[in-house]
Amino acid sequence: RADWLYGINLTRAWTLTGRQAGHDGVLSVGRVQTPVLGLIVRRDNAIRDFKPHPFYPLWADLQVEKGQLRAWWAPKEHQPLDDQGRLIDRTPADALAAQLPGATGQLTQLDQQEKRQPPPLPYSLSALQVDAARRFGLSAQMVLDICQRLYEQHKLITYPRSDCRYLPEEHLALAQRSLTGACQNDDTLKQWLNGADFTLRSKAWNDKQVGAHHALAPTGKPADFSQLSATEGHVFRLVVRNVMAQFYGPLRTFEVKAEFTLLNEAFRARGQSILAPGWKPLFTTKEEAPPLPPLTQNERCKALGAGVEEKETRPPEPFTDASLIKAMMNIGRYVDDPNVRKTLRDTDGLGTEATRAGIIETLVQRGYLVRKQKALRATKLGSALIAALPSAVSTPERTALWEQRLRAISEQQDDAGAFQHALLDDLRALLNQSDANKLRQSLQTAQGAAGGPAKRTSKPKRRYTKRKSTAGKPTKS
Repeated sequence: RADWLYGINLTRAWTLTGRQAGHDGVLSVGRVQTPVLGLIVRRDNAIRDFKPHPFYPLWADLQVEKGQLRAWWAPKEHQPLDDQGRLIDRTPADALAAQLPGATGQLTQLDQQEKRQPPPLPYSLSALQVDAARRFGLSAQMVLDICQRLYEQHKLITYPRSDCRYLPEEHLALAQRSLTGACQNDDTLKQWLNGADFTLRSKAWNDKQVGAHHALAPTGKPADFSQLSATEGHVFRLVVRNVMAQFYGPLRTFEVKAEFTLLNEAFRARGQSILAPGWKPLFTTKEEAPPLPPLTQNERCKALGAGVEEKETRPPEPFTDASLIKAMMNIGRYVDDPNVRKTLRDTDGLGTEATRAGIIETLVQRGYLVRKQKALRATKLGSALIAALPSAVSTPERTALWEQRLRAISEQQDDAGAFQHALLDDLRALLNQSDANKLRQSLQTAQGAAGGPAKRTSKPKRRYTKRKSTAGKPTKS
């Protein structure tokens, strides 16, 4: 009911305000969709306003007792640095580089440790949407639609609209049979199956972490790939892979961080070697950092050569389906207030597993967003709406405060009536902030904003007037 009151009142108010400002069409506002649009508009603005500056990393090739390595200078705080600790004046780097060849030094700090990384958990819908967008360029809605077909039509996977990444403990005994069935008709899946060790048990099997639904998993029905589209096959393999990975050992790596001192300056190097690949080959064969030669604390080193690179800072990346879904899952990262951030970390973020893809598509259909290749960019209309709205409407803090109170109501620690009274007071205050002049100015200013033109300026179909009655069952606006 709160979502319904919030959405219908603010949508009607800003639609009327839009008409006064010369925009003939519905301006839709909602508790979830508008903060999502706000994320993209603020990212687009950051990209638009970004001013690059050069920085100058200095490297030194060092001879150590058992080989060679490349280390990077860590400038001291008195040097001209940006907020990321990068050198922004080339002069001291060039001066040091000229002195380095032939200089000797010592390994002053050495951190070596073996790390064990368990396999990634089976997928929730949002986690699958993120990976499928990155690997195959699929939109969140496309992944949801594919999952629905794999579930309803092909009967190959379990219920997909789940926010859980764990499986019931009783499913462990059935896992070998279901994975064997799922892998029958595909060479890649067969290869993964042959490497699985079904005596292993990962942390994925945990009844305490399973709610109304468990993680996505194959049903065990053999897939007829001649009946699946290429994208359906891709998504099905991802679902099978993440369950199969639970029967692979951990990724064991040996990680080394070393700091050398030469000419009273610090040079740092890091490397990684794989001791046991475990589940990693199912995902990628790429190594994150090449290994360093064997090192010993306090051993001597000699600089063979040095150089200064000229690089330039880059603007933030525009949102894609993958990064936007991830942002909606972890919305607390985009909130400044530490108390509100904690609340958002404890909730499910913006939207739900079942609604996130639809929210993105709704913003596209309503002319607030456009897709440019993989990037999601705000249109002039979307940018103007966010600029004209009170910031409380376009930022995620409200969701956190609502979730906090609603949880307290569900635990009988707060009063639903008091919540609704506060909501009405809040709504009246927000409605009083609708300003046609501000919106008109925002529409004019947005002409220079990133993103394409709004997809339409004529009056859109008012879909909500044709819905069945939702009395008693308000939905998110």
